[in-house]
Amino acid sequence: MARSVTDISLDLAAAYAARRKALEAEEYSIDSGQGRQSVRRSLVNIERTIRVLEAELNDATSNGPVFVRYTP
Repeated sequence: MARSVTDISLDLAAAYAARRKALEAEEYSIDSGQGRQSVRRSLVNIERTIRVLEAELNDATSNGPVFVRYTP
């Protein structure tokens, strides 16, 4: 079942907020025992998520690109 535009928009706003936080963060790395994760790797994952969510939102609206403005 397709997700609602509202649900997609909420996830996209959260992803934008996560990207903003990661960009503001000091450099760090975490050793999870299975490998190290750094801010740079987190940003790559966040950017990938944002692209997927933007495409999903575009498909859900079928009216061309839709941009959600996030204001904290």
